[in-house]
Amino acid sequence: MHRVVTILFVLSICSASALEPVQNRQLWLWWRFSKQLPKNFTVGAQYQLRLGHNMSTFIGQNFYGTVGYRFNKYLSSQFTYQFFTSHRRDNHTFFVSLTARYRVRKFTFLYRTAYQRVQPYFHNRYEPGIEPINEWRNRITLRYRINSKFDVYGFCEPFLNFNPVRNAQGRFVSKIRNSVGIDWHFYRYNTLTLFYIFQPEFFARRPQHQHVLGAIYEFELPRKPKWKKFFHPGKGKKPAENDERDTKDQQQF
Repeated sequence: MHRVVTILFVLSICSASALEPVQNRQLWLWWRFSKQLPKNFTVGAQYQLRLGHNMSTFIGQNFYGTVGYRFNKYLSSQFTYQFFTSHRRDNHTFFVSLTARYRVRKFTFLYRTAYQRVQPYFHNRYEPGIEPINEWRNRITLRYRINSKFDVYGFCEPFLNFNPVRNAQGRFVSKIRNSVGIDWHFYRYNTLTLFYIFQPEFFARRPQHQHVLGAIYEFELPRKPKWKKFFHPGKGKKPAENDERDTKDQQQF
């Protein structure tokens, strides 16, 4: 009898360990450029490099094109096209968002709701297992302005998936993206961001916990840039220009 109990105990341990999430550690390096246009429009381009397998192996790269519109100081929107390519696959992502923000002294509260569609190619029919993925993303962010050079932030964003998946009924949360980071505005128009992402995934054959370390260099030009002060460390900025820092949560992330 004790042998049967021992065998069942060993099998239970093995099955439990088999269900443990995979710890996926990655490094994301990001370059962004944006330009403010007349009538509250903004355009931008981005490139992202991703390294996986404990940050030692190339797993893919992203190319972005963005168009944003700011209705007022509380509400803005953005459309993004993203092309992802790797040795194994390519896909296209279409992303449209609406962001509300409210600032209280040094704190800024942001809520972003977005629809996202990811598809491997353009066709009216898709092979089983590689159909387009439609998701509804809702992000809540809290930013704190330390001084004229540094901001810190944190956000939580569940992804609500509309595609049918085994063991899930109707719409379901496929993953939750959580992040903390710091922005360093070291020169006028130049920002360096360091961040960490923890992203648990659900309803997969082998669930993953993504741990992402990353850095973003952003070059952001206003409507009328002052090139003589390009390497100025940011002193003497007008309050209106400083407030533009609160719009960074619009970026696809």
